[in-house]
Amino acid sequence: MTLMQIGETAGKLSLEFTKQNCDIDWTSAIGFRNIVAHKYEHLDYGMIWEIMTEDVPKLMAVCEKIKAKKVKA
Repeated sequence: MTLMQIGETAGKLSLEFTKQNCDIDWTSAIGFRNIVAHKYEHLDYGMIWEIMTEDVPKLMAVCEKIKAKKVKA
């Protein structure tokens, strides 16, 4: 469910924001949300593990950078 929420939130981000933070594949996050929400019977648990262990830490690092910039401003 958390991955689905990430994709849902990513879909609400502005184009300007996603371009400024292009380290993350926002399109894939949104697309994965759609699979989880509508085609959950086709989920690949290996892919979910990969997302959780590789992509989520990258997303967290980007969020920390953004947060640090906001605190300094």
